[in-house]
Amino acid sequence: MSSVIQPVTVARRPRNYHRLAVKIGLGVAVGVILLWVLLPLYYLFVTSLSPNSEPVLGWSLPRQLTLENYRSIILGGPGQPVIWGFMLTSIIVAGGAMLLSFVVAFPAAYGLSRLTPSKGANRAYVSFLGLQALPTIALVAAFYMLYSKLGLLNTKPGLLCALLTIGVPLEVWVLKAFCDAIPREVEEAATLDGAGTLKRMVRIIIPFMGDGIASTAALTFLQLYVDYLFAVTLTDSSSSTVPVYVTGFQNELSVNVGATCAAAVISMIPMLAVFGVAQRYSKGMALMGA
Repeated sequence: MSSVIQPVTVARRPRNYHRLAVKIGLGVAVGVILLWVLLPLYYLFVTSLSPNSEPVLGWSLPRQLTLENYRSIILGGPGQPVIWGFMLTSIIVAGGAMLLSFVVAFPAAYGLSRLTPSKGANRAYVSFLGLQALPTIALVAAFYMLYSKLGLLNTKPGLLCALLTIGVPLEVWVLKAFCDAIPREVEEAATLDGAGTLKRMVRIIIPFMGDGIASTAALTFLQLYVDYLFAVTLTDSSSSTVPVYVTGFQNELSVNVGATCAAAVISMIPMLAVFGVAQRYSKGMALMGA
């Protein structure tokens, strides 16, 4: 008796063309965003290395590269101040305003988070959002008239206090969202163990919000470091900041494009350093919370 061997048909798994198309679409979108972000930085850096009379167009490098723009920024020249004093002023003022904003904003954000959904907490939160949406130019004239009477014009403490109007609403808005993400059961357990409000904030909330605090600090510092309106209105050349220094290379007749780009490149160093420190600090805070 002969047996007939039937061929075995192996079912092929259908290819997931939809998932492949989504991956390709995401890759293209990420590439476009990176190009959109990195292209201005490329032109900024290349222009800072080119002679001021030679424009930079396309992806090609200039025929001649020079460090003269950086030399004039770092070492100074005839009628040209160096950048370091302005950078130090920006770091001190922005860092101080960031820290003072946190001292005010963190308890406010924690209280608003735990009092929500009461009407009073919602109204206070909306008020902070309104301050965040208020344009800086609407406050400049009021600060100028107030500081002219108090003798705070052209001073670093005066500029620092003015920047609090930007830092406090921003930090309250961001920190409240991180406070909302912390389960209240964690605090309730600590309350049963006898922990008061201050102890809960220091021993529980802050370690749990390590990433949020670091991100908020970096975002606030960036926002205050690049502020121009308060700095150009409330300070003079002796207490000015980096944004004012960068715009000082242009006047009614000409613009020193190379020096402007070189100053902008150097001014980004503190911001990159703050983001690096914030990333490392957030990891450490997360380990403490764990």
